[in-house]
Amino acid sequence: MNDQNERDFFGIEGDENTPNSATNPQQNIYGDDEAQAYFERLITSDGESAPSLFNLPDEEKPDDVEEARSRSQLNAYDWVQTVVSTVLVLLLVFFFAARQISVEGPSMLKTLVGSSTSYDSNRTGDRVLITSQYTSPKVGDIVIIHVESFGDVPIVKRVIAVAGQTLSFDTTTHRVVRDGVPLDEPYINEPPMQWWITWAGSETITVPDGTVFVMGDNRNHSSDSRSNEVAFVDTRTVIGTVQLILLPGIDDSGTRDWGRFGIVK
Repeated sequence: MNDQNERDFFGIEGDENTPNSATNPQQNIYGDDEAQAYFERLITSDGESAPSLFNLPDEEKPDDVEEARSRSQLNAYDWVQTVVSTVLVLLLVFFFAARQISVEGPSMLKTLVGSSTSYDSNRTGDRVLITSQYTSPKVGDIVIIHVESFGDVPIVKRVIAVAGQTLSFDTTTHRVVRDGVPLDEPYINEPPMQWWITWAGSETITVPDGTVFVMGDNRNHSSDSRSNEVAFVDTRTVIGTVQLILLPGIDDSGTRDWGRFGIVK
């Protein structure tokens, strides 16, 4: 056999260790890239594929393959750690900073559906998520408050004015006026027909320090700061702020409006 026949097509001299037969495909497996590509394509005589670098025993794998495996394992660990941390944070928030309650009564229609005790209504209340109140309520917040005249049952209302702001009522337009500006209130169920603040002794009132003025969105069917039962609400009696509707209640039509699911405005 001449010199040319003693070499394979990669220029490697043929001997007992030369991979010129499919019976010994793992020999010289760490050859150059072209040789490796050849072995990856090679099909043995019994129909089995030639060995891949990723199928070799660990001690025979190149360093870069081991590094790739280590990076993959590290990425998977980081992903699992992130998921576990997120779940733990959500659980802590849920148990210590947030809770869910069911809305009662019709005073916050149409924003919130409250349960009804009327024999002719099957209405059930929204299940809402509230966060604990660590700061003073802001105008527009929907808050859960404890009022002595209602006993142990908390009530839900919207903050209309905070300490230092003035309020009055325009009997012509039936709009609440805050600091001289009529309010645009698209969330109310219907315009209030009366102001009926008899306890203040004045047509214009100023919210005292440490209190807020609250009203229900269903203005004509709400016991709120316009009445002697509630009046100005001490901010220390605010239990929390409604954030979102978890489960819409069943309204008077007997259906759930799933379009109301989500953040409360």
